[in-house]
Amino acid sequence: MDLVRSLLYRRGDAQFFSDFPVVLRRLPTDRQRMDLFEALSREPAVLARLHVSPTSDVDKLLGYWGWAPGVRAMDLRTMLETLKRHPGGGDVSVACLLPPFARQRLYDYPVISDGEDMPMDCFWSTMNFFNETPDNRFSIQPGYLTAYLAAHYYQLAKPTRYGDLVFLLDGKDQAVHAAVYIADDIVFTKNGNNIRQPWILMRLKNLIAAYSVAGQPHILVYRNKNT
Repeated sequence: MDLVRSLLYRRGDAQFFSDFPVVLRRLPTDRQRMDLFEALSREPAVLARLHVSPTSDVDKLLGYWGWAPGVRAMDLRTMLETLKRHPGGGDVSVACLLPPFARQRLYDYPVISDGEDMPMDCFWSTMNFFNETPDNRFSIQPGYLTAYLAAHYYQLAKPTRYGDLVFLLDGKDQAVHAAVYIADDIVFTKNGNNIRQPWILMRLKNLIAAYSVAGQPHILVYRNKNT
């Protein structure tokens, strides 16, 4: 730990560590090297839950969470009303409120089939969030995502509703990341197409910080025209 601390340096508000190979050579066992790798590769994630109190308005909760394709509003109402009847209310994991694509992948890692080489990156994950069957053109067909946004979405000043799309752009106005807004500054994100990167829920401010290495990114927000 002392060796790692001595090699840290600051850039803006972030701390950086670039001498991973140097430290690995100083560690005597594979277990210690793996411990270091695990410690330095961690990302802040959120285990989000929705609290339903005895005074909660179930209709308003359904209006926010129940509109999404793949979310069965009738089943959701039964669950919310059951939680509301408990003394003090009750909690439900936000994972239960997501459409099947996101629910099946949250806190999990990509599984690559033999012969498959299709990047499941942030853009593929964001644009397929509400799709029952993933549309791989978002990964492999140049220009498809931009055309799809123009045809089906309009731009907003900031994300305020479940399902809004958040794009981070660099200083050259190139999109470097995309995520789906969930609620309360929490987004659904897949940080890169590395198979060792899981799908997670993350605070938007932490996500922006993670993509601020080359400067503060600016945000574009889109909402589906049919919602």
